[in-house]
Amino acid sequence: MSKLPTVFRSVNESLDEILIAFDKINSIYQSAKQMSPMLKQAANLIAEANAAAEQQQVRLSEAAKAARNRSFGSKQRRKASVRKRRRMP
Repeated sequence: MSKLPTVFRSVNESLDEILIAFDKINSIYQSAKQMSPMLKQAANLIAEANAAAEQQQVRLSEAAKAARNRSFGSKQRRKASVRKRRRMP
């Protein structure tokens, strides 16, 4: 009979610790719930920035290809004009 109050006290303390843990989890959940719209907005901004950077990269690569093609074409024209000159005399 003397151990019964000790067991009750131990169970009561354990239940108190569990309740405190649940309160902490609940406060973390509420904080995350409040942060969720901000996190979604930040994720959308990051996605938009990535899409814009990707489009810019595509434009730059297309411009580089066009520049390479222009320089290659002008070299071919120069070679052709030199050939024509040689045939003329």
